[in-house]
Amino acid sequence: MIKAAGTATIDPAAGDRWVAAGDCLFCADPLSSRGIVHALRSGILAAYAASDMLDGRGDFACARYPTIATRGFAD
Repeated sequence: MIKAAGTATIDPAAGDRWVAAGDCLFCADPLSSRGIVHALRSGILAAYAASDMLDGRGDFACARYPTIATRGFAD
């Protein structure tokens, strides 16, 4: 059996009181060896976004986090 294993991301990456991180944000081709590094990086960035949301800066987090996530996906 052959299955596709392409790279994909979710859009939007954040919304009202939620952020996508790890495999929920980005799934990498398993042969690219990017999955673990990306999951750890996005988890750290999602923690910052969640902190911003808890501090009442949800609009800021919903604008900044997807921008950073998109750059990571493009790299």
